[in-house]
Amino acid sequence: MGLAPSTPVVLAGAVLIGLGVGCLAPTYMNWLGASSTRQNSGKHMGAFATACNLGQFSCSLLSGVVLAAFGTHQAVFFVAAGIGAIAAVGVIVRRAFQRA
Repeated sequence: MGLAPSTPVVLAGAVLIGLGVGCLAPTYMNWLGASSTRQNSGKHMGAFATACNLGQFSCSLLSGVVLAAFGTHQAVFFVAAGIGAIAAVGVIVRRAFQRA
């Protein structure tokens, strides 16, 4: 979305992302429930919901700071992509060390 040439393209991308998240969130909850013990499933689902809500909340704060610093909405998407890439690398590294 950082490379979108116009606002309608950004909005279309946001709609597609919203549809994807709307489809995946129940799937994740089902997976968490199925892969957790009965005693821990609520804790795991609560942690997932908390992470999602904290992400949405912090995104609002961070996007304002990035927008003020760089002056363009495209920078917000590039910073978000960078944070996502760093998080993905962190997960991959953590899993590699857990297997060793």
